[in-house]
Amino acid sequence: MELPGLQIIYSSFSLIVVIPAKKRSTNMTLKHLLIVVLILFLEQNVYSQEQEENSIKKVAAKFSASYVEGDYQTMADIYTDDAVLMSPGQDMIYGREAIYKFWSRDTSYHQVFHRSVADQIEVIGNLAFDNGYWYSKAMYNGKERPLSSGKYLIIWKKDEEGNWKMYHDIWNNRASGWQEKEEIKK
Repeated sequence: MELPGLQIIYSSFSLIVVIPAKKRSTNMTLKHLLIVVLILFLEQNVYSQEQEENSIKKVAAKFSASYVEGDYQTMADIYTDDAVLMSPGQDMIYGREAIYKFWSRDTSYHQVFHRSVADQIEVIGNLAFDNGYWYSKAMYNGKERPLSSGKYLIIWKKDEEGNWKMYHDIWNNRASGWQEKEEIKK
């Protein structure tokens, strides 16, 4: 990258060294320096946002795969120790152990398909806000149930090791006729 009056010696996402190519007015040199720093800051934030979104989507996919496999311990491990789960028609459930009991409580119910599709993920520091739609197909007492769907909002929290965990998890079911409405959106 070249800017009038500036010579870039070394550039990376985390470090940039800029020196004046010639003696010019200090105001012009500072102005160019600020522009370079701003551009690099914005590039780094966009890259970081995309990287964090992809990390969250991978954890969400792991959650769905674990649900279908009936691996409730892996599902529970995706939550923070102090997580809150808010299932439709239920009281709030606090903590990883209680969340594990919630997911593993009904052995006559088994997921055969589960997927979440993020509509928007916004990362702010060590928190992320993820909202979208979930899709699910299950077997209940040996009978396959029709595909169902609903909306969700998950607040993710990054732990000390840099892993995204579910901090608050809430969802609801979509009203009947959602399939027809979804066809219209395509």
